Amino acid sequence: MKVGLIGLGNMGSAIAENLLQQKDIVTCVMGYTRTRSKVLPLIDQGLIYQESLADLLQHSDVIISSLFDASDLKNIFEQLKDPAIQLDKLGAGKSRDDEVSLYQASHLVWIDVSTIDPDVSINFAKLFQGNFSIQFVDAPISGSPINVKEGKSTIFFGGEKNAFNKTKTLLNLLASSIYYMGENGSGLYMKLAVNGLMLSGLNAFCESLVFCEKLGIDKKIAVDAMLNSAGTSPFLQGRKDYFLGEAEKQLSNPKIMKKDLNLANSVASKLGISFESAGVTENSVDFLLENLDIGNKDAAALFIESKRKN
Repeated sequence: MKVGLIGLGNMGSAIAENLLQQKDIVTCVMGYTRTRSKVLPLIDQGLIYQESLADLLQHSDVIISSLFDASDLKNIFEQLKDPAIQLDKLGAGKSRDDEVSLYQASHLVWIDVSTIDPDVSINFAKLFQGNFSIQFVDAPISGSPINVKEGKSTIFFGGEKNAFNKTKTLLNLLASSIYYMGENGSGLYMKLAVNGLMLSGLNAFCESLVFCEKLGIDKKIAVDAMLNSAGTSPFLQGRKDYFLGEAEKQLSNPKIMKKDLNLANSVASKLGISFESAGVTENSVDFLLENLDIGNKDAAALFIESKRKN
């Protein structure tokens, strides 16, 4: 299986590093990004850099995109629709009338692991199918880049069942749990529900920790007690060093948290239901974004700092 990657930031790079070790299943890992120098370490590991999106699609069986938001995906779609790009790929002396299948896309599945608005993703699925005959699916990842490198993340799949069957072996390399949720958009709905639960839990944990501090309880004892209580979760347990102020690498970017919580609250509003915990947490994120020096700090440390100030 030949896999093409679009978006080689923290998550995309983790996907690449994992797949480059899976030579029995993934025979070729390719990537495209606007700045080649940023992916030189991956190229050194075996990633094949493609000079254009069109080249990437032509040589791939599966595309995996990991992007910040829907605007990035829209830009990619517009590039692929650009007549100049398409005519160039047809070759000299040919016209659009000669085009049979620009990207040989009848077999191509496009897996978008980004967390974007489900309605927007559903619309993209229609556009990719209608314009390029590409099966576009949403399969957002729950877990950190470290989880993805180790194949221990969770994936929620939304799209046609035959696309799921085609790609499940590939996705099993990245995740220990994969859930087929149903039609396009349903994977993203599940991801937003999980993020609302997960991030609200982080917010509540940090509030409880500051509560303990104000009462004079030793912070290390408080963190250990809470992480071994009925109120814990794997997400919280993986952040022990962050709660203690002993870790520097960012696991949870507050700007991404803001985006995801806003999406969850937007969907809840459309449904006419209350997602109160997600709303409260989004307000907490707004406070720290407006009042703290974010830098490269993890959201857990920032939440604690903001609770002390607020």
